[in-house]
Amino acid sequence: MRTPRKLLVLMALGLASVALAGCGGMEHSSSSGKAEATDAWARTTAPGQEMGAIYLMLHGGAEADVLTGVSVPTSVAASASMHETVAVDTGTGEAMDMDHTMEMGDDAAMADGAMTMREVTSVDVPADGMVMFEPGGLHIMLMGLAAPLETGSTFDLTLRFAKAGDTTVTVTVKDA
Repeated sequence: MRTPRKLLVLMALGLASVALAGCGGMEHSSSSGKAEATDAWARTTAPGQEMGAIYLMLHGGAEADVLTGVSVPTSVAASASMHETVAVDTGTGEAMDMDHTMEMGDDAAMADGAMTMREVTSVDVPADGMVMFEPGGLHIMLMGLAAPLETGSTFDLTLRFAKAGDTTVTVTVKDA
């Protein structure tokens, strides 16, 4: 008997949720009462590669906030922006909401691996909630890298929140 694709995807998401819940980092609360970021890391890049990616966890403070922008020093990259990976409807070529895709069982777009990225201008951070920036989902793109990102190196990332203001976190470069 063949297991439907939707069921396999839902089972994988359930197992991932259980695994993440056991990591301990899921119960972080902001010590300042404002939105903040933890576990910021970037993938290593090869010489000549012009783009890189940053991943992290955003933790909501006592009240909801909105991440409105990101930046890095020009010694790291010419620019940084928030992006999300989305499924593309192979019939229309339009980006599909990943949550909607999973809920509605419309996995046709995912069947042939049709995925793309789109820039996002803001990310809601719920009060006492968490938003993951991770491979295959929300992430921060670095464009115009000044030099390759090498394992073990670090650099600053500035996050602009609507309420919490600017905050700077240290990004550590790791092997992919």
